[in-house]
Amino acid sequence: MGDKMMNRVKILLLMTLGLLLIFAIRCKKESSKMNFELLTSTVWIRTQQCGASVDDGSNFTIFKPDGEWYGEFYGFFSLTWSLKDNGVTLVIDQTEYVIEELTSTNLKITAPLGCPMSFTAISSANVNAYGVSALTKNSANLHGGVATKTSAVVSFEYGVSTSYGGTVTPVDSSVPDISGALVECALSGLLPETTYHYRIKAVNSSGTFYSKDLTFRTFNVETVSDYDGNIYNTVTIGIQIWMAENLKTTKYRNGDPIPNITDSTQWINLTTGAFCNYDNDVNIADTYGRLYNWYAINDSRNIAPTGWHVASDADWTKLTDYLGVFVAGSKIKESGTSHWISPNTGATNESGFTALPSGDRGSDGKFNVIGIASLWWSSTKDTAEISCWVMDWHSSNVNWDDYPISFGAGLTGLSVRCIKDN
Repeated sequence: MGDKMMNRVKILLLMTLGLLLIFAIRCKKESSKMNFELLTSTVWIRTQQCGASVDDGSNFTIFKPDGEWYGEFYGFFSLTWSLKDNGVTLVIDQTEYVIEELTSTNLKITAPLGCPMSFTAISSANVNAYGVSALTKNSANLHGGVATKTSAVVSFEYGVSTSYGGTVTPVDSSVPDISGALVECALSGLLPETTYHYRIKAVNSSGTFYSKDLTFRTFNVETVSDYDGNIYNTVTIGIQIWMAENLKTTKYRNGDPIPNITDSTQWINLTTGAFCNYDNDVNIADTYGRLYNWYAINDSRNIAPTGWHVASDADWTKLTDYLGVFVAGSKIKESGTSHWISPNTGATNESGFTALPSGDRGSDGKFNVIGIASLWWSSTKDTAEISCWVMDWHSSNVNWDDYPISFGAGLTGLSVRCIKDN
């Protein structure tokens, strides 16, 4: 073959390779463009996280066209995202994920260490009812969240059955497109000692969408007062009647004063009953109640009002068994983040117990974890240990714990919930 012929063949090969390269680049760009449009065209619900099911469907993700990854998992968050030109590498907050599957209905991605996440596309809105706060005999604030690809008008439906019958609209009833929003409504004129059903309704250009049904129970007509004259709301849960607030008395049942110990050194050397206010701030007690050491709980003069007692292990166990051991925490925690730090996982306050994160005072005299955890004394003790019951901001259950007496358990300052005598 002559040199001219060889040169022509080389030119043809180069042209062919060039065309193939252009075609491949175009295909990658087309693939990337297609993937981009699929990602940004819907609301995604996370269904699997590292191989484990995410069961309640309340966590959504929106891949916004401007590169913001907007999502919710009992609290809204925002990260950045981008799609590499190869169309199969998704970058979320600087971490690269391989797109294993992307269709109009399913998305599967895998993290560098092999942790897979799966998402399912839903219609153009995702609505969730979260729970209640500011509960009284006659009122409550309802909380929820809405994610929508097109702007929506939001309202709450409520009533004594799943037929509802009542509607209330948030102040900001319009939720803009490609966003997620927390919504809240105040209800008034409710009946005491009554279980109410409620759900969120969202209407956009694609249709009408409803959250799942949730319930809450209003406080009882009956109240109880301590020796100081503090008046406590009460709530019936199963066959038990509980205070719906933490104790804040400064006196025993017979009127004798309980010393208020502010000094840390004095606190850690106590061998008798005492109380304190968190951070020694008397105003905190109005909302969170007071903190008491074990000696005050165990004093024969009795810290609880007449006809009531500090809840025992048996009382707490009956409560959590009735509500469900693994979800009791969700059902007794106040919803929202007025008192609890975000995300206040799963809190609905369905029971009306209205647990607030009142924190504690350690046996070293220091104050801890307000906004994060609730810790209550149990009246149950044995020769070696004293019991308490604990729940925190990210948990859906109530945990039993114990303090070894030999390690100064009596010096810890915890909250108190009282229950009516049988």
